[in-house]
Amino acid sequence: MKKGVILVLIMGVGLSMGFIFSKFYRNLIYKRNYVFDFLLDNSSINSVNNPESRNFGSSFIYIQLIRENNEDDLNFFSSIADNWKRNNLKLILIANDPLKFINSFGWHHILYLSFDQLSSHDKNMLFKKHYYLYAPKNKLLATGTTNEDYEYSAKIYLMKYVDGVVFKIDEFLPEFNLNDFPHFRGLWSILKDRNREFYIIAFFTYFCNSCSTGYLVYELEDISMLDGLEVWGILYSKNYDPVQLMYLREQSRITFALDLSDDILNTEWNRLIRKYNDKIVNNLIILIDKQGNILKTFYPGINYWNEFRNYVLSNCRGDIK
Repeated sequence: MKKGVILVLIMGVGLSMGFIFSKFYRNLIYKRNYVFDFLLDNSSINSVNNPESRNFGSSFIYIQLIRENNEDDLNFFSSIADNWKRNNLKLILIANDPLKFINSFGWHHILYLSFDQLSSHDKNMLFKKHYYLYAPKNKLLATGTTNEDYEYSAKIYLMKYVDGVVFKIDEFLPEFNLNDFPHFRGLWSILKDRNREFYIIAFFTYFCNSCSTGYLVYELEDISMLDGLEVWGILYSKNYDPVQLMYLREQSRITFALDLSDDILNTEWNRLIRKYNDKIVNNLIILIDKQGNILKTFYPGINYWNEFRNYVLSNCRGDIK
């Protein structure tokens, strides 16, 4: 009986210690890897005109370092400070002399710290990356360096997490038929009389052989050999002119049709690029039949290329040309 009681007590103590240790360990790892020390002590953060803004509450938190005489840091933070004034977003600038930037650019809505106020832990963490985006309760959402383009990094994270805005392919493509959207009617007027059973149309805002676009072009070149299927590539004409188009054809050895977008399609592309960026709306590919019905869509953020390719090979059977 006594042995049983002792065993139960030992097990209970072991479980309790294990729980306490695991909780301590999780907190230690969480703090060490994800949380700046000053986020746990808001009183260390400075405000130009509103001490209450130091209370994070349910706010998102964006933190960035501006290193001495670093134009990349400064330009990056300018994009944030000038475009992201949100009630649910706190911006924290860290620099040797943060007030110099705040007064010069009128950034009186942001919070700041001087570099000297940071702990050694925070300094080491900050220099590994240059910016950090936290959700309420100090959960890290995204981090990066100012060597990246703001449009292709921090802007996307802020749109996604703070504003809840994510690109959806039906903003550009109709659900059922290509002719349902006015910006595709010029393209459809060309395709409808070409007497093919199927068409693949690829929309490129920019093009490079060494990136994912180059891989897709290689794949499209292979698929274009199927009989009864025609591949058309459409390049964003605000980024390319006819001479550049000619060089692209030669360099990539493309045999399928590659053309520039018209003004009507550009109007829609311009709207989406202003809202997101040209990378987000790149590499959109669709399969349509001879009536213009959309049978399958490929977009890197939604599905895998092999899924699209296998669908084409299974449903657009034909001999190799």
